[in-house]
Amino acid sequence: MSQIIEKFKLDTYKDLPIVNMPTYLKNELDVLGSHPRQDKQDALLIFTTTNEEFFSTLRSLVKEDPIKDKGVLFLCYPKKGNPLYPSYVHRDEIFPKVEMDDDGFMFKSAYKFNRMLAFDEVFTVLEVKKIDSKKVPNARPSHMGSDYIHHIPEVEAFLKDEPKALSFFQSLAAGYRKDWAVYIFSTENLETRNKRVHEMIRILNDGHKNMTLYRQSLKKQ
Repeated sequence: MSQIIEKFKLDTYKDLPIVNMPTYLKNELDVLGSHPRQDKQDALLIFTTTNEEFFSTLRSLVKEDPIKDKGVLFLCYPKKGNPLYPSYVHRDEIFPKVEMDDDGFMFKSAYKFNRMLAFDEVFTVLEVKKIDSKKVPNARPSHMGSDYIHHIPEVEAFLKDEPKALSFFQSLAAGYRKDWAVYIFSTENLETRNKRVHEMIRILNDGHKNMTLYRQSLKKQ
């Protein structure tokens, strides 16, 4: 069996349409058969070849909602240094650009970030799970809300007695700093907010750029 098929258990899905499959993968993945896209499918494997295409495809797919409950979206993007495509997506730019709440739900939808893994030497795959729609709250706080930008100086104030964490925070791209502002100020409960401040200090001191990347690092342990 193909290592890719085995690694992602692609043969376990009844219907798995493959979109924009690169020619070099045809022999390896043809064994899965040809499945036309439907309104809803168990899983979907899509290849993107540019930075812009990846982000626009992810957003449009979540809006389109083509996956059955408990299904999986595999969205592949060219990794940095890949031998085929001049464009690439750096994994560190995904979380600041994708609207995602603290639980990993994207664009206030039932689509939840699961993991990122190397697909092969050319692509990395973003694996997104479709959670049972009935179990997802209608409204979830956004990680992209511009309303939180003005809280960034307040976050820095929380770090004034933590020089290492403050220096690291100030070195982060604007998207990551906004992530922390959202994490701290998306709750109105002061006890929860204080708890999150202490968590932020610890996580920044450990060198993690935001909560999502921190949680991802725990999965690798």
